[in-house]
Amino acid sequence: MAKARSNALVTLVNAFQKYLWIDPTVVIRPEATNLKNQKAVTALIDSHGFDWRVWLVASSGFFTDSYNLFAVNVILPSLSYIYWPDETSDVPDLKINALTLSGSVVGMVVFGILADTYGRRKLYGIELMVVIFGTLGTVQASSGSNNSMSVLGWLMFWRFFMGIGIGAEYPLSAVITAEFAPKHARARMMAAVFLMQALGQLAAALVGLVVLLSLGAKNNLQNLASTDPESKRCVDSIWRIVIGTGVGPALIAILFRVTIPESPRYTLDVDRDGQRALEDTKGYYRGHHSDDDDDDERIVEDRPKFFSFTDLHEYFITQGNWHFLAGTTACWFFLDVAYYGLGISNPRRIAQIWLSTAPTKTSLLLTWQNTDPTETIYDVLKSDGTQYIITVSIGSVIGSVVLIKLIDYVPRKALMMWTFISLAILFAVIGGSLFSVEYSNMHAVTITLYVLSQLAFNLGPNALTFLISAEIFQTRYRATCHGISSAGGKIGSIFVQVLISSYSTSEPKSMSSFLFGFCGCMILGSFCCWIWLPDVQEPRERGKASALRQSLESTNSGRHINGGHVNDTQLNMQGEHLTLANMTDDPMERRSMMSSYKIPN
Repeated sequence: MAKARSNALVTLVNAFQKYLWIDPTVVIRPEATNLKNQKAVTALIDSHGFDWRVWLVASSGFFTDSYNLFAVNVILPSLSYIYWPDETSDVPDLKINALTLSGSVVGMVVFGILADTYGRRKLYGIELMVVIFGTLGTVQASSGSNNSMSVLGWLMFWRFFMGIGIGAEYPLSAVITAEFAPKHARARMMAAVFLMQALGQLAAALVGLVVLLSLGAKNNLQNLASTDPESKRCVDSIWRIVIGTGVGPALIAILFRVTIPESPRYTLDVDRDGQRALEDTKGYYRGHHSDDDDDDERIVEDRPKFFSFTDLHEYFITQGNWHFLAGTTACWFFLDVAYYGLGISNPRRIAQIWLSTAPTKTSLLLTWQNTDPTETIYDVLKSDGTQYIITVSIGSVIGSVVLIKLIDYVPRKALMMWTFISLAILFAVIGGSLFSVEYSNMHAVTITLYVLSQLAFNLGPNALTFLISAEIFQTRYRATCHGISSAGGKIGSIFVQVLISSYSTSEPKSMSSFLFGFCGCMILGSFCCWIWLPDVQEPRERGKASALRQSLESTNSGRHINGGHVNDTQLNMQGEHLTLANMTDDPMERRSMMSSYKIPN
């Protein structure tokens, strides 16, 4: 019996070592020409301008992600009206939102790790297929014959499934853009990709309005009583069309994704195949790329890429890069607490700030009615769409567009810190003004401040967390760290929605308390940015308007090597000039290469 247990233990250990563990004593040495190939690859990428093909690949997926994430805000009143018409609490809505965001957390972390382990190209489109299947499942959800099934249960299941694909898109879109972009256009390309979040939000609201007006007019919805079965049939079609429309952008995004090869930086820094990276890069800019599956298999078999405990300890603990991960995750967490806490996923909250008179207490209203028990479902859906576009989408789009123009002229860390502070001031003003302007003829003040806050979000931390998280980590850990950072934000969004749902926010005093809390979150976000995040741009030279751009290799060089600071450090040995830009990404190889160097303190 003891021998059998011993044999089983040996088998388990062998399996662990074979499939999950990399022996830290086995060091894969870089090819002799790898540094030369790295210089050639980065020079070739940097010789080109704004890459519209890469932008289309990443932005099409991110637009799909945003549309499907925020389309639920458009349809929540419809779902409430049809399936739980007598519900006065927002618990069903909360469950749907929380499950969607929980799925996003899973997708961000899992696909981030997979992208660093197996490569970016092997995952291109898989996350979008998950979104497509989740969308198709959602639009077919029903309560069955004679309520034999729970439609809420099916919606929660499919939205969680869809959330996995939505979350996976965050790290993939970010690293695709960052690793293909030339250094002088990287910031603008990534900011332009993030613009798709605002446009996706806007598109979801516009599609909702267009479907409502067209289908509503066809079925005379505006004149039907809310208790009329024909009204429910029409509204049921509306929400399914709005959600189903999200399949179109996903299919287009998949077609775009087959047009680009594996990220050359991944092939170079993780696969350690400099020649293949150079050939792929040349082929990409000539209009074609290698699609040799045998080569891919050879790379996977010969060069295992699972993280070892030694690698992780070296990069995050010894080099001190855990500060960066803590900084991006904390900033994203505090950002999303306020971003989702403002009510962008709660149509009832958006409707309340538009009122000039106090509404019926929300605890007495049916969920789909928002603020007025006399409104029909047509009135509710129309006002929700219009108010969402004005309150959320306009400010978001303007902020994103301004950022694209501004991103090369202001250091990203400084911009992020000061927009955090600006948001803290805005929330303090909104919270203090609610006592005198909410539910009065001056309610336009609150609306204006909301629009300004959305502008500040997308001009600052909402976009910059996305950018910086893709710039400051090495290629080997880039997608994983971006996924963990963005997952931190979604955890914050779940937390705040659960917290707010347990309180009534129909009274100014109640909502003011939350706004002052968001003010504190913004201050904490600015503090975390200041102490933990690095500058990713060099200081501006005198007489030049823009900050100097750094290569992706320079921005992710890490905090420390063997206890010495290496940022902007140049080393010289045997007459060869070595910079951080041409050092290997592998921690084990770094130690080998650096063993003869003296790092200045």
